[in-house]
Amino acid sequence: MRRFSRRRQTGRPIACVIESIERRILLTDIASTGAAVEEPAVEELAVEEPAVEEPAVVDPTPTSPTPGEEPFEIEWEGDFTQAERDRIVRLMNEIRDRVDVILNELNTLESSLTESEREYLQPEFDAFRTMLTELAAGLDSDTNLEIGREFAEDSDAFATMWNGGYYLLAYYDAELTFNDALDWNEMSDDQLGELIFHELTHLYGTEDDDSAGELMNAHMIDGMINGSFDGHPLVTHLVNEAEDYMPPPDHPFDLTGDGVYDLADHMLWGP
Repeated sequence: MRRFSRRRQTGRPIACVIESIERRILLTDIASTGAAVEEPAVEELAVEEPAVEEPAVVDPTPTSPTPGEEPFEIEWEGDFTQAERDRIVRLMNEIRDRVDVILNELNTLESSLTESEREYLQPEFDAFRTMLTELAAGLDSDTNLEIGREFAEDSDAFATMWNGGYYLLAYYDAELTFNDALDWNEMSDDQLGELIFHELTHLYGTEDDDSAGELMNAHMIDGMINGSFDGHPLVTHLVNEAEDYMPPPDHPFDLTGDGVYDLADHMLWGP
């Protein structure tokens, strides 16, 4: 009994088989009649090759932020003109760029100080650096920030910042509110930029006094957004203080400050 099995075809193509059969018929006709018979055209079987899909080309260049892209996720509360909105967004983006510059100036200044000066200024610098880093992250994020306006003629504040958060089991977004009674929109770009920077720093720990540190006093640092960090009067004052700083001795009776208690210290105690 013959066995039939399905195998992968390895013989000649079917077009060649057909051609061979027709040639045999032709030869038979010639042998029997002696006349040549026109050989029929062999129709080749067209085999359509499957299309090869080219891999998609991926641009490795990261997508840059669109110019004028809004910082935070701004929810406009109140009747702002498009020009006012565009101006506030532009100044916020400029603040974002300036924050990087200030952080670089801070790092450069810190690296130029002596060890004792850095020790003295470390609490101020660390708090200031953390605040600016968090501010930059906030501006880059999609965190909601409501921006509104009010006419508060009894207030001397051009703007106020409410930090938001959870109240009575409900979450409220932070809100920056401009005071129309003081014509904030007539400020120059530098003045309005300082105002916005001042209020934004409150979201990340600054106060309106020195209770959180001198570099965490929003009134003292808001001018840095239009000037330099290391040339700011407050920073100059702090560096001068650091230059006069004497670190505490390692030994409570090391009066000479050389790190050990020896005869010289004993002599300072007197007889």
